[in-house]
Amino acid sequence: MTAGVVVLVDGAAPWAATSGVAVGLAATTEVVLDEVELDEELGVGVGATGVFVGVGVGVAVGATGVFVGVGVGVAVGATGVFVGVGVGVGATGVFVGVGVGVAVGATGVFVGVGVGVGVGATGVFVGVGVGVGVGLGSSEIGVFVGVGVAVAVGLTGVFVGVALGAGSPSAACAGVAGPPPKPPTTKVKATTIAATKVSVAIFCRTPTSFPCWSALEGERGRMLAGFSQDGNPRRASVRTLSNERVVIVGAGPCGIACARELLSLGHDNFVVLEREPVAGGLAGSVVDPAGFTWDRGGHVVFSHFGEFDRLLDEVMGDDVHRHERSSYVHLGGTWVPYPVQNNLHRMPTDMAVESLEGLVEAQLGAPSADANGEHDLDFGTWMRSMFGAGIVRHFMEPYNEKVWAHPASTMSAGWIAERVAVVDWRSAVRSAVRREDDPGWGPNNLFAFPREGGTGSIYRRAAAPLEHHIRFEIGVASVDVDAHSLLTEDGERWEYGHLVWTGALDHLVGSIAAAPAPVVRAAAELVHNSVTIVGIGYETPLIDDRSWLYFPDADVPFYRATNFAKYAAANVPGGRTDRYCSWMTEVASSDVRPLDGDHLVERVDDALRRTGLVPADAPIASVHVEHLPYAYPVPSLGRDGALRVIQPWLDERHVLSRGRFGAWRYELGNMDHAVKMGVDAARRIVDGTPEQAWRS
Repeated sequence: MTAGVVVLVDGAAPWAATSGVAVGLAATTEVVLDEVELDEELGVGVGATGVFVGVGVGVAVGATGVFVGVGVGVAVGATGVFVGVGVGVGATGVFVGVGVGVAVGATGVFVGVGVGVGVGATGVFVGVGVGVGVGLGSSEIGVFVGVGVAVAVGLTGVFVGVALGAGSPSAACAGVAGPPPKPPTTKVKATTIAATKVSVAIFCRTPTSFPCWSALEGERGRMLAGFSQDGNPRRASVRTLSNERVVIVGAGPCGIACARELLSLGHDNFVVLEREPVAGGLAGSVVDPAGFTWDRGGHVVFSHFGEFDRLLDEVMGDDVHRHERSSYVHLGGTWVPYPVQNNLHRMPTDMAVESLEGLVEAQLGAPSADANGEHDLDFGTWMRSMFGAGIVRHFMEPYNEKVWAHPASTMSAGWIAERVAVVDWRSAVRSAVRREDDPGWGPNNLFAFPREGGTGSIYRRAAAPLEHHIRFEIGVASVDVDAHSLLTEDGERWEYGHLVWTGALDHLVGSIAAAPAPVVRAAAELVHNSVTIVGIGYETPLIDDRSWLYFPDADVPFYRATNFAKYAAANVPGGRTDRYCSWMTEVASSDVRPLDGDHLVERVDDALRRTGLVPADAPIASVHVEHLPYAYPVPSLGRDGALRVIQPWLDERHVLSRGRFGAWRYELGNMDHAVKMGVDAARRIVDGTPEQAWRS
């Protein structure tokens, strides 16, 4: 039997040995080694015909997660050369190592030195391991037990692995009496290799069919090794994540954050496809012909996550204003500080009495809901159980049905948490008796806003370094999850290793021809609303100091009005708040509550004047109208069941659907949630880190 080792550098074979097995990898990452001279004594013993095969399993916990590797060793002869090859699939990619050892006698001591090279998502890792083993046996049969410890210092920390192997020869092993022959001395000279592709061939020549190697495959990378029929070596192929393209659909907060994180992790093989001509998505902004800036909805900047805070600091620096929220609800012809349920004493007297009585009765009775809405109730039932009839009748029900454009009875209550303020009846009574305001509830009572350019300026700046990776005005026509490819509306096909989809989840399912019937039915259960933005700029000075206002009133077409000039002076022409003000309103609609578009601008203007936000004689300077077909994913009663069908099916096919409408969870619908989901998706794809914001 003859075996060989061949190392191929750019197709050449600089050296070969007559024993052993060649193993290696293909890499384009730069490898730099100082020039060294290595003296190594390789012992070749006179052994019999026995073959030893051992399998070892190593587990290591490194900086990037848990690494599990399996090593297979083959020894030819009881006293011959031992060659081991280990392949591990870890959080950072594929690790391939080669070990060469010397065994002295069937019952002697084994000492081996192994050098491993790993290419992961975080760079090149080189480690040296030393193993010591004791062989036990006789001239008839022997058993080898070895323990090896390898320590490698890579770019991501220290890796320590332990492997234990045991096996018996396939034929009798004859030990050698006395010391083995003195091995020759081999000198190996290593020089600097820069950006050189290193490939490795594996071969074994034998007159019999010796099962040397088979395909080794892992989730993060694949190595295929084998031989041609004539016994000549067939080059091994190593596929790691660094060779797999990530396609991101959507350049909103989630898609841009995912792209930026991929770059920070050293993975630059990705593309972002965006239908619009500019980044931002639902967090985008526009400047109208008169010079007024408008957002695509009432966005404010606050955060639960350090990843969002860092993005904001990196791209905006000090170019933001900091505000304390001043928010009110229009009720019974007066203004009640938000949240209403914490400030009942500011209601008209009869309304306040009814609301307080209902709150006490509901909470002293036998409530069927908890404060976080975690019981299996519809939203309408939860509101009545938590707040009582008065608050629900005057504010909660009419306002929420204006926002969602769906009946509260068709919505679940599992999304509540930070979204709805829950007040204890004792606190409400104290506040009413003492006539004390309590306006500070909620995570957005302090918020930031860009000094100019609107909310969209955050994502335009964040996207600027990615200009070579983003393709604007490109829509997706279809997705083939089996072929890992998608077809754009202009006929271009993009193959991917992973797809990050940040658009609407039901659109994604609709674009997959191979989606099974249960997934299609589940997508049909997803419900959303639409919002029409009506922004009106007035030629009258900014005098209102409040941030945004809520309107449950049936005779007001919008549910919210944002004092946009208050957010930033640059939102009006020339920053002239001494001359202009601007109000951005939101009108919700859905299939069950269609938009009444007749004279909409006139009705909005009339309501702004009737409620005292704009002087009766203020001239209109500009009007901006934009319809958003997908504004908010509605937490319907069937939502969670539908997501339990759709998301795992996509996940199994390397498709991560994230972002406001990709995840389809309103409670994860803020900008900071979207950014965090994008960052988490990138980390999961590159190194297997579990996601934190999104949950199945």
